Amino acid sequence: MIPLHQRQDLKGPEEHLQFLKDFAQVKFFSVFQKFIALTQHEPDNPPRLQQLVERQTFLMNLTTFHNDALFESSRCTSPETWSDLLETLEHITLRTVPESLEKPQIIHWALQSAEKAVHIFDGEDLFAPRVDRDLDDLHQGRILGQYTDSIFYAHSIVPYRTTEGEEMEGLEFHIGNAAYPRSFFEDQELLNNSHDYLLKTARTLSAATLVTTTWLNSLPKWIQLFPPSWRQNLGQAMGELGPNLGCWGQFISSRQALNRRTATAFFQTGKVPYPMRLSWCTLGDFENYWNTQLPTG
Repeated sequence: MIPLHQRQDLKGPEEHLQFLKDFAQVKFFSVFQKFIALTQHEPDNPPRLQQLVERQTFLMNLTTFHNDALFESSRCTSPETWSDLLETLEHITLRTVPESLEKPQIIHWALQSAEKAVHIFDGEDLFAPRVDRDLDDLHQGRILGQYTDSIFYAHSIVPYRTTEGEEMEGLEFHIGNAAYPRSFFEDQELLNNSHDYLLKTARTLSAATLVTTTWLNSLPKWIQLFPPSWRQNLGQAMGELGPNLGCWGQFISSRQALNRRTATAFFQTGKVPYPMRLSWCTLGDFENYWNTQLPTG
């Protein structure tokens, strides 16, 4: 197998720069929609743009203000210049809030404001200096490093609540595309390895159930990887977006570029195509389904 950093089919500098701008636009669009909704709800106590950006996105990660790997949590507080920039954006966008606040007008305004915000960020050269470092991190395994032979990564038992309100504990697993730049759905060997990894980890930690909260739990193709009990145990769709890939991952393609299909749907409707959901199943159900019933085609 050719080492990842030596392959010729990987994302290049121009594609990654475009991804940073595109992903920032999606995040700004989400924030500006929320900004309008909260302003309508509490006109005497309007929200601050920076609060929404930090509560709802990890937007700073896409810029030179973030010194760590692309999707790692920042280990420092927001710099003063970042706060000043968002305050400037807030003043600019507030001057263009539409008089008509029906849903189509809000979506149109939020998209225009998002495009303007990305243009301002790009003019400040906040994206381009990240490109070489991000690509080096990606192709040297520092971004998807824990996802090498498995799409799953798990290390702890966590409490969770079922749809019936029962308090339980289970092995929480995270998901990453170990098949980059292809989709892991296309790699049956990788899926088999992932299954074995999850079973081994669960047994090591004496876990009786498996649990995760992700946008993938709204994707039928993903649900097919799990036993019927996984579908039966699906929790309610979560309306709020948070600063993690559990929701924002749906806007990233297998190439680590923008997933234009989900982004376009978001821009057209103002609704996230695949809301996060929690689901769980027993370890026995998972093992039995994979070994005897999982489709292999």
